[in-house]
Amino acid sequence: MKQNLRSAGAALLAIGSRASTQLFVVAVTLVATRYLSPDDFGVFAIATVFITLARTLLYTGPFEYLMKAPDLARTASECLAATVLTAAAASIAVLLLALVLLLGFGSGAIAWLMLVLVPTNLLAAMASWEEALLLRAGRLRAYYVATMLIELSSALVAIWLLVIGWQLGALVAQVYLRMGLAVLGYAALMRLPPLRHPRPGGVRRVLRWSSARYGATFVGFLSNYSGDLILGALLSPAATGVFRASNRVVTAASDMFSQPAALLSRTALSHRFAQGRPADGSWFAMFVAIGFIGWPALLGVALLGDWIAVTALGPAWSSAAGPIAILAVARLWSMLTAVATALLVTYDRQRLVLSSQMLAAVGVALATVALAVWGVTGAALAALGVNMAVSLWLARAALRLGPLPFAEADQLLQAILLPSLCTAVGTIVGRLLAVDHVAVGAGQLVLAIGCGSVGWVVGVVLVRRAALGALLLLTQRS
Repeated sequence: MKQNLRSAGAALLAIGSRASTQLFVVAVTLVATRYLSPDDFGVFAIATVFITLARTLLYTGPFEYLMKAPDLARTASECLAATVLTAAAASIAVLLLALVLLLGFGSGAIAWLMLVLVPTNLLAAMASWEEALLLRAGRLRAYYVATMLIELSSALVAIWLLVIGWQLGALVAQVYLRMGLAVLGYAALMRLPPLRHPRPGGVRRVLRWSSARYGATFVGFLSNYSGDLILGALLSPAATGVFRASNRVVTAASDMFSQPAALLSRTALSHRFAQGRPADGSWFAMFVAIGFIGWPALLGVALLGDWIAVTALGPAWSSAAGPIAILAVARLWSMLTAVATALLVTYDRQRLVLSSQMLAAVGVALATVALAVWGVTGAALAALGVNMAVSLWLARAALRLGPLPFAEADQLLQAILLPSLCTAVGTIVGRLLAVDHVAVGAGQLVLAIGCGSVGWVVGVVLVRRAALGALLLLTQRS
């Protein structure tokens, strides 16, 4: 019983820390929507697409290789060198793209923001290497507490700078402060391993292994952000701003669960791989360990999308209501994708992930163009269809690698579906009660969320044994 409680506590700490982090992101977004126009917000969204892509590359490849490598002494320096080389190459690509936008297309504001943010990639390279070492050592509690404090500090500074009139400069300062604090904070939590001179052959080996992961990350990013770029090209920066604001609200909710699902499962599966243990159906239980909380929460967001748009973003952003609801359903699948990908990458099936992400990128782009007549709602529908298809495809591949007995799969699915159903019923009941008995505004949203939460508790009580068992498997390292 004590072990189950410790496992639940570890998973809830991960979710709670990520929830706090996303709360800070939402807070900055909400303040920014008050002080920035949709056009300005769209300019920042487009500029940061490319910077975020470069930074995301640093959390794949060498990052994943370092977490699962049996010999830390040999690979630490080689992974650091590979990470720095990746950051340098990505930064050069962003610089060239910024110059093309500035000189060839006259996109001055976007290009200058990209140029200003490029140096943060080098800070992110060091932070990602330290983070991999911290997670490899099993310091999950320290990692999440430190990350929460870093995000809180940078968010408070950004909000203060927005209030005093820094406009887009406030968001730029937040990025620099976050990266700088991460480098210092993670290093303070551990003793870094002694760095040897990296062997060129070892660095090449890491980069060869990482090549498919870089490709998957790149095309996955195109899939995630093609809606922003296509809306900006076919419609306007304002349409991109509405889509990105909707996406940020939904991502703030989904990342509370998909990020811990990816990180905890990757840590647990990497530990198993380093011990020489074969793949099995435990990966699906790891998905359920987060999904029985995450799926109901995102269903609640979908059912309350109209109220969330007006209450959170303000009346001027009412057009985000539909996209928020649709994107919330699309993000349901991110948790399954995260855990299935963790299994496939850990057991060296990264090329399969690359091929699926390539199909996803093409699919999202084509679907967004085809549905552009419906504007931001069309882009959200494109994301929903492709996310679901890719998630099911990767889950099928993961089941082939790590099969799961039918009886166990049935029990685990109930642990997700029952809480989700109960949450949906509670949320709908809450909406009906709120319309009849509460004045229009935040009070209606609070009542609906409260009723949905009661429904979730009822559902969890019904599946408590399967849920606790899944949590134990996700957080144990034996």
